[in-house]
Amino acid sequence: MIKRNTALASRSTFLSVDIQPKSLLKTTQLLTALVLASFSIAHATPLEIRRDAREPGFAQVMYAYYQDKPYEALTTLLANRQLAFNAAGTGNVLLSNLYTRYGLPREAEAALTRAGFSDVTAGNRNDPWLSYGKLVYQTGQDSLALNFLRDPPALLSPKQESERMVMVTNILARTERADEAVAVLQSFETPIYYYRKLARYNLALSLLTRKKTESARPVSDEDKQHELLATRILEDLMLDKIPPLKPIIKVDERGRTKDISLGDKDGDGKGLFSWFRGKSDSATRQNSLIENREIGNASTFTKSALIGGDVKDDSITPRDLSNLNDKIALSLAYLRLIRNEPELAKSALRGVQLDSPYSNQALLTSAHIYYRLNDFKRSYNFSNELTKRNAADPLVQEGWLLSASALEEQHDPNALDRYRAAIQIYKEQTAAISQFDRDLEKLDVLRLFPVEALDPILLGLPQIPQTPQAGLWAQLLERSEILAILQQVQQTQLLESKLAGYDKQLSVLEAVNTSNKDDRTDLKATRVLLEKVKSDFQKSEAQDRKALLAQIRVSLKQKQFQLDHYLTESLLGLQRVGGSKR
Repeated sequence: MIKRNTALASRSTFLSVDIQPKSLLKTTQLLTALVLASFSIAHATPLEIRRDAREPGFAQVMYAYYQDKPYEALTTLLANRQLAFNAAGTGNVLLSNLYTRYGLPREAEAALTRAGFSDVTAGNRNDPWLSYGKLVYQTGQDSLALNFLRDPPALLSPKQESERMVMVTNILARTERADEAVAVLQSFETPIYYYRKLARYNLALSLLTRKKTESARPVSDEDKQHELLATRILEDLMLDKIPPLKPIIKVDERGRTKDISLGDKDGDGKGLFSWFRGKSDSATRQNSLIENREIGNASTFTKSALIGGDVKDDSITPRDLSNLNDKIALSLAYLRLIRNEPELAKSALRGVQLDSPYSNQALLTSAHIYYRLNDFKRSYNFSNELTKRNAADPLVQEGWLLSASALEEQHDPNALDRYRAAIQIYKEQTAAISQFDRDLEKLDVLRLFPVEALDPILLGLPQIPQTPQAGLWAQLLERSEILAILQQVQQTQLLESKLAGYDKQLSVLEAVNTSNKDDRTDLKATRVLLEKVKSDFQKSEAQDRKALLAQIRVSLKQKQFQLDHYLTESLLGLQRVGGSKR
């Protein structure tokens, strides 16, 4: 139970950024055809195209963009492509930014490439550059994202450079290149306190990555030393200390990584980090981030910012900082537990706030700590507090079992009733899952998750519906696969409603008798295109709905398996307690 809980406790270890899910790409790739169809049908105020892109045509695009109407800006730009080509720099940067926001990486890259040959300011260039990097990073295209992000443009702001480095090191860590992640994080500097602390936290997690990815092999002395160093880093962070760190990985002049011990000046590979020798010292790492690390981190702007002191970032809220501190505390408690130091583990959790997103993990971990210390009374207190929360949460479900076990260990007569209550909870949750599964066939996405957005593509995160199944939906929406497909279904349905409006406009035009042959040809071609787009959306909606139901049912099956385990353990406990009473 400890292992499962601690895995959940550290599942949000890295920087969270707003994303466009991978599944959005399929729908938005139909955008161009839809826009061209709509503008071919009718437009009351045609743009006046002139050579100077700053004239009314381009101004209409910019007005829509700065009024936060990106859909209108993009559709106008696509229907009047001369505007983009007349303003090769600004127009293509804008187009790239819009494409990126709508999840079209190839189109964004093409526009950004065209803009790269123009005189574009760093501010105009770097925002869409980073947005594109985020897009490919968040859609799980690790190889593409790493190649792109490791070659940054000049003059990234401190925040942009910090975000870039967090993304790059996350990719390295999750693609089993922990040595490179450590090499970058150990020397990374930023004038923004939040990212400085986050980078050091990620450094501690990267030190543990190899053990996680090679869990089949026995735990070695090196693994224990990695845990020790990670523990020390987290302890410092708990005290808001970020002291200078001696090099863990040394990079030679040929771009190769070399192991060195914290106390080994000669770097003979016999010290704390000799495990990296398994990576073969003789093999030069090609396409390594380390080879290009100085490009972004040593930019002139970043260096001057470092010399000038800390930079305040208003986008980082106090809640962001407290959530990071809670994750640090949970990770430290986990390491203390696996090092068999429960007393120190419990002290690490004292600062986690009750209203924190991680408070359930903290309560359950605390209950396990006291259980291991044979302090069953306090273990019951923490697990009992957890049982007062939403029973759809697997952590709360585990809390019911743990609270009953704590009472049993105290030979408390209430243990019998607690086991019975736990069994009832598990049966109710099983029934709720079964009913939820039956209701999926008649799921009305837009009714359950209404959309209040003018933009049919850039939707906000769906709100948890206020229904008896809210707890289950809250758990399901934490899965990125389900969230992405759900948004895809929302978008498809909204775009289909827009198509219905275009269809009506086209029908009106078709009803007008015209003797102009070109007009009749255009109307006919527009009708063919419109019917094609409608057919594509219908197919897309059917496929997305099928995929959504499949992903939900996979998750429900996993939850049911977990419930069955808790139910079995509770029945055995009930048998033990009931038998002893007899």
